[in-house]
Amino acid sequence: MKNVWINSSFRMKLLTKIQSSTVLARFYYSKSYFISTPIFYVNGAPHIGHMQSCLYADAFARIQQLLGKNVTFCTGTDEHGLKVQQAATRAKKQPLEYCTEMSAKFQDIFKKGDIIYSHYIRTTDKEHKETVQNFWLKLKSNGHIRKGMYEGWYSVTDEAFVPSSQVKEVKEGNTVKMV
Repeated sequence: MKNVWINSSFRMKLLTKIQSSTVLARFYYSKSYFISTPIFYVNGAPHIGHMQSCLYADAFARIQQLLGKNVTFCTGTDEHGLKVQQAATRAKKQPLEYCTEMSAKFQDIFKKGDIIYSHYIRTTDKEHKETVQNFWLKLKSNGHIRKGMYEGWYSVTDEAFVPSSQVKEVKEGNTVKMV
């Protein structure tokens, strides 16, 4: 992160407030600070909500840096899922090409907003894939993951499985849809 400036009287007020709170004091006296945004889906262009999340995280990271912390600030893009695949198809692009273009848009808007992150994560990056695979293997070897079967409805919009009790049959003309 680059250096940031803060009014010295404001800093003293902030430090006084932090030192008067036991919970905040633990954070203050810790030497490291980690902050992350959600990793954003690339099925659409970045919008004000994405920027808001990053601005908040950036502000917290800068405050912690002013307090002398070793700050790690992560953000990035989630480039998997049916919505992303559908968006790539609509754009008439291969999924990885589409994801690369969209992720670049996120990086560009964060740069324009002077967001300074330590790590930008793309879920299609080799390093990310290897880290996740190692994590899953560790979970599996400790008995936390087991093979099984699931049958049910899947909502693409919600990106979640839906119990049959929440699915309704709707007739539209000659067509029957499940919603």
